[in-house]
Formats: sequence, structure tokens, C-alpha cells
Amino acid sequence: MIPGEEHPFDFDDQTDMLWTLEHFFNIPRAVCEAMAHEGITNYTLLSYIDDESFEDLFETLRRPGGPATPGDPTRTHPGTRVPFLARNVLITIAYAVRHYTRIQRPFKASYLTPRFMAFMKDMRTGEKQRRDQDPPALPEPMKDETKIQQSVMDIKLYLRKRIGATGVPLSYVIRKRRTPDDSIKYRGIGTDAEMIDRAPLHGPKYRIDNAVVWGVIATVIPPSAPFYSWIRVFEQVEDGHEAYKQIVA
Repeated sequence: MIPGEEHPFDFDDQTDMLWTLEHFFNIPRAVCEAMAHEGITNYTLLSYIDDESFEDLFETLRRPGGPATPGDPTRTHPGTRVPFLARNVLITIAYAVRHYTRIQRPFKASYLTPRFMAFMKDMRTGEKQRRDQDPPALPEPMKDETKIQQSVMDIKLYLRKRIGATGVPLSYVIRKRRTPDDSIKYRGIGTDAEMIDRAPLHGPKYRIDNAVVWGVIATVIPPSAPFYSWIRVFEQVEDGHEAYKQIVA
């Protein structure tokens, strides 16, 4: 949320989502009806829908088919073209809900001010650009066992620069605190610091990122290194979180 900016909406955040999308954000009724048909009726469920799924929905609605008039099979529906602005608005709202889910904060419809929407649109664009970049070069494998501290620092710096499946720098995987500390205040929204501190250490995307972190650690501390014996137990499960805890213990 952008401090001091909330809409004075007088409706329930969950049950009135589709009404809000249609009447406040001018999302075509056909889109809202299609979402309702798929069971996407509140912001919690909206958080599960990614950009690609929305594009599939828009393409399906665009195709002609089905009766235009109930009981008259001779007239088919011409299809519904979803305007460009409506597509962007819906995708941006869904991104905002997903972002609040990944930082484990409750999402409120009252956050959806024009300024907030513009910020989230820019944040989504920036995240996509970061995802599309080639990953940074991996650190060099440790050659001198007396340089373990330097190797740990190399791992930390690399993970800070590489974006994971969650859209968060991979250093969130190696943080000490498993649950967020709500007493910590951050400057602005969408900061890397907040995402690193609050991204969930569970779920399918975390498991992907955890395995990537394991791969980074096993590259910097390869099986030929004496310290690999400390983390060998995590090799089969590719648990980067626990492996990192072991080498810094």
C-alpha cells in the first residue's frame, strides 16, 4: 500500500470482487462472468492466476461460438474483444494480489488507487525485465580450504543478484527467520529487502528456488572440497536452505 492512499470502498474485499472489477474498473461483464464460471470469485483465488492464464481466457472469449440468443441456434455469439486497457488493469490487479501473497501480507481492495495501480504496473514490468536477464556468472569453486569465509560471501552476493521462481532474489532462501517479523518497517512497497525478509519458505516455487540454491552452494563448495562433507547429507534432497545453515554454523 502507498501510505495515506486508500479508497473508501464500502464492500467486502472477497465476495464483491467481481462487482468491483466490472463497475469500478470497467472490466467487461463477459470477462467477469467467465471468471465466475471458473470459480475465480475472490482475491484469494485471483492470486493463483498468472498472466498466461489470463491471456488464454481473453483468447477464449474472443473466439466466436455458442448461441447469441438463448433458444436460437441459428445466431452464434460473435465473441468478446477485451479492450487493451481492461486487459492491463486486470493483469495488474492480479499481479498486485500475487505480490501481497508472496510477502505474506493481507491484500485489501481499498489499496487499488490509480497511483498504486501505476506503481504495480511498473513493478511488474521491472520484475519481468529482471527475469528475462541472463543469470549472473556463478562464483568460482573454492580452491583453498582456508578461504571458506570468502566462499560464503561469494554465495551470498550471488544469491542477492539472482532472481528466483518467486520473482524474489534467491537470498530469501538462506535467511535465518522462517516467519516474517511484522514489526519491521520498510521504505515503500516492493523493495527487495521486504521480499527477501517475507517470501514464504514453503510451497512449489520455494522448492524450485531451494534446489537452485543447493546447486550454487555445491558449485562453490564442490564434492572435492573438504567442507563438502558438512553438506553431503542434503545432496539427495537438494536442500540449499539447510546446507547454507550448516556451512555458516
